[in-house]
Amino acid sequence: MQNCIYYDKEKNFFKYKNNPLFLDETLNKLFFFLTEHQGDYILLEDVNLLFSNADTHESYITINKRRDKAIKDLVFKLSVLLSKDEKDIVLKRKNKDDKRIIEVKLAKNIVKFI
Repeated sequence: MQNCIYYDKEKNFFKYKNNPLFLDETLNKLFFFLTEHQGDYILLEDVNLLFSNADTHESYITINKRRDKAIKDLVFKLSVLLSKDEKDIVLKRKNKDDKRIIEVKLAKNIVKFI
């Protein structure tokens, strides 16, 4: 068995070593979002949609801080769980057309679908 997390599409949950993987709601939404787009770089701005609340008028900076903290927490937890270096969990790059834009993706072999 490879050292990775499995996602059960039918039951809609993650498991590791045949045990459910429990993450808080925010980290679970982020992990699910990155898993859905696994293999593709996505704009970091698109991840902001997970952290914005339509009921409140939060600033862009507040949303970015919440997003960055969630990504950092998720990467740390997965790094410890999978015994991988943090830089090998979520990959980042600058957009080829506009170097100011950051793109992210979940590295290969982090999540497998069952």
